[in-house]
Amino acid sequence: MRFLLPLLMTPLVLTAEEPLSLAEATTAAFASNRDFLDARSSVLRARLGTVTAQADVYAPRLEIDYTASNGSSDNGQAQAAVGIKTLGFDIRPYVRMDMSPQGTTTPAGNPGPQTTSAAGLSLSRRVFNISEHLRQRLPVTRADQALFAAANTLVIRARRLEVDAARAFLAVQNSQARLAVRERRVADAEAFLKSVRDRVDHGFAAPLDGLNAEIDLNQARSDLNAEQTTLATARQDLNDLLGRPLTTDLTIAPEAVGPERIAAIPEPAIDTDATRVLAGNEDLGTQARAIDLAIEELRIARDQLVPQVTATLRAETRTVAPGPFSEGVRDDKVASLAVSWDMPLDGFQAERARARAAEDALTTALRRQEALRADLERRLRGLHRRLAQERTGLTLSERRLEVERARLEAVMRRYEAGLVDNLEVTRTKQSLDSVELGILNQRISIILLDAEYRSLLPVRPALLDGP
Repeated sequence: MRFLLPLLMTPLVLTAEEPLSLAEATTAAFASNRDFLDARSSVLRARLGTVTAQADVYAPRLEIDYTASNGSSDNGQAQAAVGIKTLGFDIRPYVRMDMSPQGTTTPAGNPGPQTTSAAGLSLSRRVFNISEHLRQRLPVTRADQALFAAANTLVIRARRLEVDAARAFLAVQNSQARLAVRERRVADAEAFLKSVRDRVDHGFAAPLDGLNAEIDLNQARSDLNAEQTTLATARQDLNDLLGRPLTTDLTIAPEAVGPERIAAIPEPAIDTDATRVLAGNEDLGTQARAIDLAIEELRIARDQLVPQVTATLRAETRTVAPGPFSEGVRDDKVASLAVSWDMPLDGFQAERARARAAEDALTTALRRQEALRADLERRLRGLHRRLAQERTGLTLSERRLEVERARLEAVMRRYEAGLVDNLEVTRTKQSLDSVELGILNQRISIILLDAEYRSLLPVRPALLDGP
C-alpha cells in the first residue's frame, strides 16, 4: 500500500522586492511551515518504525552458542540455530555438536574422542491460542497503523495549511484595502475641516460645526492608526506561517476578490459532499484502522484466558562419531513432541482485567468513530449554511451601497444649501465607509468559507506530490 507519495522538498526563495501571490504563499508554506514539516517528519519516523517492526518480528535470527566445561573430562557443546516466526509458529532449524575427548574406540583398540552431531528442525506453537498469528505480528500491525495515521494526518494538515495560507494572505490584503479606505477617509476629513473652517470664518457656519469637523478628523486618524497596527500584525502572522523571520519585508500581489471571483465559486452539492466526506475522510479512515487494531487486541487478550499450552515438535538426525558429522559409529533419527503448560493460580485475574480493558478500548474506539462522523457532517453542513448566509448578506450589502452613495450625494447638497449640519454629513460618510468595508469582509469571508468547506472533502492537495 502506498502511504505517501514523494513530497515537495525544494524551498521557494522569494526576495523582499517581489510581490507575493496567494499561490506563491501557499507553495512557500508547504516548503517552510514548521508545523507541516513536523507532520512530514512524523511520516518518515512512522515509516522507519514499520521497517523496525518487520525486522523484529519476521527477520530470521542466527543464534550460536558454545559451552566448554572442565571436570572429570573436558567437554564442549556448540549449537547454531536460525529462528523464524510466521503464521503463529516458531520454526528453528539447527545443528548441534557435543564433543568429548573419549567415548569411542580407535582401530587400534584405544579410547578415542567422541562427537555427537545433530541436525534438526523444531516447530512450536501455542495450541489453544486461535489468534496466535495476530499476537505474533502485533508490533507490525501497530507500526502499520501508526504510519497510516501519520500519512492521513499529513494530508489533512496539508489541506488545512492551504486554508491557513489563504486566511493569512487575505488578512493582509483585507487590512491593506481597509487601510486605503481609512487613508481616504482621513484625507476627506481634512479637506472637510478646511472647508468648514472657511465657512465659519465667513459667517456661513456656526463654530460648533468646526468642532464637530475636528472630532470627525480625530476619529478618522484614530481608525487609521488602528488599521496600521492590524496590517503590521497580519504581515507578521503571514511571515510566521511561511516560516520566515517576523520582520521580513512583505509585499503581496492582491488576489481577485471582486464580484467575478465570488460568482465563480460554485454552489456546493451538500448531500453529495456529505456522502463523500463520510466515505473517504482521512480521520475516519484512521479511526477505522484503530477499530480493527482494537478488535485484534481484544482477540489476543481473550486467548490469554485459558492455560497457555505450547507444543513443540522436533525432528533430528544424530550421529555419534570420532569427529563432527564424520562417518558415524551410530546414527539415529529422532522425533519428539514436547508439551508445556503455563497458567496463573489466581484465576486469571490479570488476564481478565486486560481482556476487560481491551473490550472497553474497542467500545471507546467505536464511540469515537460515531463522534467523528457526526462532527464532520455538522461542520460541513454548518459551513454550507454560513456560505449561503454570506452570499445573501453580500447581495443585500451591495444594494445598500448604491443607496448609501445616493444618500451621501443628497446630504452634501442639503449641507451646501444649509439645510443640515456637518454632523449629518459625518454620519453619512461613516455609514458609507462601513458598508464598503463590510462588503470587502463579506467577499473575503465567502472565499475563505469555500476554502474551508473544500478542506473537508477527501481530496489530496497537489502540492503534497510536488510539481
